[in-house]
Amino acid sequence: MIPPVVDVSRLLAEEPSTRHPEGTAIDSACREIGFFLITGHGINPAASKAVDRAARKLFHAPEAVRRNAACRHRSEPRGYRGPGTIATASSVGLDTPKDLVEIFTIGRVDDAPTLRTLSELPFGARFYLRNIWPDLDGFRHAWERYYREMSDLSHRLLAVLATMLGQDPRYFAAAHRNHASTLVANYYPPVDEHAENPAATRRGEHTDFGTITILTTDGVTGLEVKTRTGQWLPVPSAEDALVVNVGDLLEMWTGGEYISSYHRVVIEEPTKERLSLPFFHNPRSDALVDPIGGASEDSQAVRAGEWILRKIDAINAP
Repeated sequence: MIPPVVDVSRLLAEEPSTRHPEGTAIDSACREIGFFLITGHGINPAASKAVDRAARKLFHAPEAVRRNAACRHRSEPRGYRGPGTIATASSVGLDTPKDLVEIFTIGRVDDAPTLRTLSELPFGARFYLRNIWPDLDGFRHAWERYYREMSDLSHRLLAVLATMLGQDPRYFAAAHRNHASTLVANYYPPVDEHAENPAATRRGEHTDFGTITILTTDGVTGLEVKTRTGQWLPVPSAEDALVVNVGDLLEMWTGGEYISSYHRVVIEEPTKERLSLPFFHNPRSDALVDPIGGASEDSQAVRAGEWILRKIDAINAP
């Protein structure tokens, strides 16, 4: 199954219903391949372009600018990280070279007192962190605006998914109140700059750790998803479309009905830079992820923060 492109404008404008064919298309995609694309999502194009421009400005900035916005510690993913610092495939137990990617990450855009309060939640100390901002005009404003828009869209998409799963639209709302989501820029520079490591790829195969991911891409090819039969398929791109995929925790919530598929970024256009902007929508750090209908012999409830930190620590291992 190739990830479908679905116009969600009606789904988001009306009370979610299992009668909408668009909802059925999303539900089928979540069960078969774990990926779909959405149009009609309502994200302001100006906001998308502004955060893209700001990210490129950072990645093309002098080293001193990037260094001043650098991540303070690999266990606390905020700020800028240079190439060769993570191996994403380690999160699924694979031993690969470090990824050919530079990263910038922010978390919640609350004020300091709110973050301090949330950090007292179980596992919260490593999720509710103050963001690290580069000294670039307009950068913070663009990123905070986009974070808020993606947060709102994520909540509305979860209402659609809950409905398609036969639940109340608000089923996932409580677990995502004070969510621990992150907005990331993945910058993949031209690969000929890294010819000394020919075995490396742009992003090793992995699954995403949280509930859902909403991805903005620049259209440069390379993103692939692994089917149930083990075949790698390119994830298509469409004008103004966002890529949505199921994360590990949503797979757990649904008892495996929705699948968190392996995906990767391969080197297809080595002379081109590539930029993607995933919004990783995660539950609150202490949220209990309990399969719909209760745990079975093959599944058990997990704390969201515990699961995500286990994966983060794996990709950041020296």
